Amino acid sequence: MKIKISYMKLILVGASLGILYWIIQSALDAFVFYETGFFSHLIPSDPYQVWMRLIIIGFIIGFSVYAQVLIYRWRHAEETRRKSEEWLYTMLQSMGEAVIATDTKDKITFMNPVAEDLTGWKEKEAAGKSLDEVFNVPAEKDAWGPARKALRKGLSAAEGQKILISKDGPGRPIEEARAPIRDDAGSVIGTVIIFRDISYRVQAEEKLRTSEEKYRLLFANMNEGVALHEILYDADRVPVDYIITDVNPAFEKIVGIAPSDAVGKKATELYGVEPAPHIDIYSKVAETGKPAAFETYFPPMDKHFSISAFSTAAGRFATVFFDITARKKAEENLKRKQEELQIILDSVPAMIFYKNRMNRFILINNALAEATGLPREEIENKTAFEVYPRQAVDYLKDDNEVMDSGTPKRGIIEPMETTTGIKWLRTDKIPYRDEKGNIIGILGFALDITKQRQAEESMRESWEWLSTTLRSIGDAVIATDTDAKVTFMNPVAESLTGWKQRDAAGKPLEKVFNIINEKTGKPVESPVDTVIREGVIIGLANHTVLISKDGTRYPIDDSGAPIRDDKGKITGVVMVFRDITERRKSLETLRESEVKYRSLVEGLSDAIYRMSLPDGKYEYMGPAANSVFGYNSEKFLDNPLLIKKIIHPDYARYFEDRWEDLIEGRVPPTYEYKVIDPEGKERWIIQSNRGIYDDAGKIIGIEGVCRNITGRKHAEERILHLNTAIRAIRNINQLIIREKDLDQLLQKSCEALVESKGYYDASINLQDGEGKFFSASQPEQDKKDRPMLEMMVHLAHEDKVYGTLSASIPSDLVDAEDQTLLVEVGNDIAFALYGIEVENSRRRAEEALLDEKNRVREYLDIAGVIIVAIDASGVVSLINKKGCEVLGAAEAEVLGKNWFDNFIPERLRGDVKETFHKLLTGKIEPAEYFENPVLAKSGEEKVIFWHNAVLKDDEGNITGTLSSGEDVTWRKK
Repeated sequence: MKIKISYMKLILVGASLGILYWIIQSALDAFVFYETGFFSHLIPSDPYQVWMRLIIIGFIIGFSVYAQVLIYRWRHAEETRRKSEEWLYTMLQSMGEAVIATDTKDKITFMNPVAEDLTGWKEKEAAGKSLDEVFNVPAEKDAWGPARKALRKGLSAAEGQKILISKDGPGRPIEEARAPIRDDAGSVIGTVIIFRDISYRVQAEEKLRTSEEKYRLLFANMNEGVALHEILYDADRVPVDYIITDVNPAFEKIVGIAPSDAVGKKATELYGVEPAPHIDIYSKVAETGKPAAFETYFPPMDKHFSISAFSTAAGRFATVFFDITARKKAEENLKRKQEELQIILDSVPAMIFYKNRMNRFILINNALAEATGLPREEIENKTAFEVYPRQAVDYLKDDNEVMDSGTPKRGIIEPMETTTGIKWLRTDKIPYRDEKGNIIGILGFALDITKQRQAEESMRESWEWLSTTLRSIGDAVIATDTDAKVTFMNPVAESLTGWKQRDAAGKPLEKVFNIINEKTGKPVESPVDTVIREGVIIGLANHTVLISKDGTRYPIDDSGAPIRDDKGKITGVVMVFRDITERRKSLETLRESEVKYRSLVEGLSDAIYRMSLPDGKYEYMGPAANSVFGYNSEKFLDNPLLIKKIIHPDYARYFEDRWEDLIEGRVPPTYEYKVIDPEGKERWIIQSNRGIYDDAGKIIGIEGVCRNITGRKHAEERILHLNTAIRAIRNINQLIIREKDLDQLLQKSCEALVESKGYYDASINLQDGEGKFFSASQPEQDKKDRPMLEMMVHLAHEDKVYGTLSASIPSDLVDAEDQTLLVEVGNDIAFALYGIEVENSRRRAEEALLDEKNRVREYLDIAGVIIVAIDASGVVSLINKKGCEVLGAAEAEVLGKNWFDNFIPERLRGDVKETFHKLLTGKIEPAEYFENPVLAKSGEEKVIFWHNAVLKDDEGNITGTLSSGEDVTWRKK
């Protein structure tokens, strides 16, 4: 549109000039031919004049348009040339390569900033100077003549590597190219020289040659086998084989094939297998460039190998491998032993667990899983907060105490939540240490004491009830210790004696319990002395009177009974007495009411009886006799002294002695015995007696209560046996967990056996050729006074006999469980010996693995480049000696530190972290080579030329990076 408008203006200007010409011509004609007027000449009548004027007007218009077009084209060309020159100048100024332009006399006409930097000359001072003076390349001056002639002929000249001497003196290697500068006519008007600094490339090539030599030496001296290969393809470009192109000397040591026999051979020919080993993995590595690492078993050589493969070029790859057969066998052996250990742990009835410092269950046995009601996989590798959310805080408190103090904590009574409810455990916790002695967790050994806890709770409740009952009953009760010192009085006793318990506590019984014979007035012998001396329940004679503290007299009857501990030892005496003043008055009334209360008595579960003496005739036997003895009350009433006929043979003599005491007036207050019921079964009876005396004090009968305690006796026997078995197994199992020293284990095992169930001696004789013998201390009893039985079992585990375990025990204590218990103890000791063997094997395997790690570490430390591994959180997990030297820090000051926060300059830290995050998430691929500065300990920045690779786990997830780098700080300087 603009062009059209411009042409319209040109046409209008031309038309205006034509009209002006017409008017002027008409005026001139009118002036010349004055006889006619102006208007007659404006439109002449002669057609020829009209056409001539029109032609002239058209010519004027056309000439105007043509002149304007020429002016426009000239201005447009000038503008284009100006812009082109400006663009060319800007481009030359911005180029990364140096540019120098000269005229035909080799005088400088132009230099860009890069050329200024390399030559040391500024464009202003170099302008007009000779090229040889500014572009100083001494070694090439003699060879410049032919190139100059070629340039002047209009030909380009490419030059090779040269040394450029700058104005300041230092020389730099460069590459250059020269070309002629032509004008619009094609004539050569100057020369342009384009050159670049190749110092970095020269240094890199030198480093490459040095590195190549270094790695060639490394290749030749590596302990690992290295082989180079080339993939072979079929006609469809499918990989079918590969050729071994080179191997290092270690190749022969590992696989047993000489390099001369391997190089140039196909894998299928060399190894004699089809298809070529791991062709699928190697072809993928060679084609994609992604490295691969794996472990494999090669049957033809019966060896395990660890192999790393990486691409060296398209269609080529290298493998680095080493023989891991010994490690694999050690791992398999260790795994097998661990499985065997788990089987052994699972066979132990006690609950065993191992937790690490993170409160996480690492190992449990079946007993714990069964106790909780949860599968093992729902406990192992979970924290106590996940398994026992309610008790976890208390568990953790005990765990931390053990780990912080390094001291075992034993006998912890704690609840455990299970799928079937709460169970109570008695737990021992000991610190678990690694080979360096560092505490890394705890070992726990727990026993289910729920039933025992329930029994204790029941006993406690029973004691509280009994205490409350004693304080509430109408009889007076006084308890003493074995020295006849008062320890307890109930309110009735306080009332009758006139003494408060707080005043009477610790005082002699005779001072508080002052009793005399009502008829003679003489003091009555202290019942405490009689009870302690005879160990039986006694009753006071009739006509006994208690004199209160204020002198008040109370006729009483009482009984004294021994207080025994759970081992049957007498620890005191309890006196039960009552004021019988009113009873004497109401005796007749009571007799009259006998019928009234008979129904109550007959409803009792205990058999109440009354017997006349000395004929032994039963005057009364309660209806509960059948449930107590197995014989009904009529049987007793019809058969005097029936009790002597049904007494158990083991208690016949005991019962006769008690009967003689009874006839002589010494009434045993309470005693236990066994009878034989009509079905021939044994029944335990406890009998409480009370003598009946005439006015002269002669015994004329006896009355009391008989109770069947067979169930209780059986329960006591079962509890005693259970406690014995648990104590023996617990002691030995504690030794298995705690003691790893062989001598200490055997000695303490003997001592534990002697202490567990009264063994007189115990010894262990090992069959290892050393002839070691261990024995425990002797008990207090004289061994010669009792017949002994010697028992011996083998210490065997999985068909291996380690030796024998011997122990002696009094013959009268032997029961059917002792041999079984001793066998179980022997199995536990054998398991401990087996555990020591397993531990020794494990340590040897760990030492071998440590040696391998040290060897790899030595290889990393002799490397001339930095090697650093960074995990996914940015923490340094590995750094070699060279890396520590570059950073100017010890290895301990680098490992475990965040790489970016400590060793990257702050100005770059954010960008580098972001790039690292993108690399880990797979958003970007690792740059094979790049440079970035690192921050040394001294604060100095050092420029490193890095080569990176990512680390992946077995599932292909990126877990970190492994980088090798070269310090190129000197180049930047």
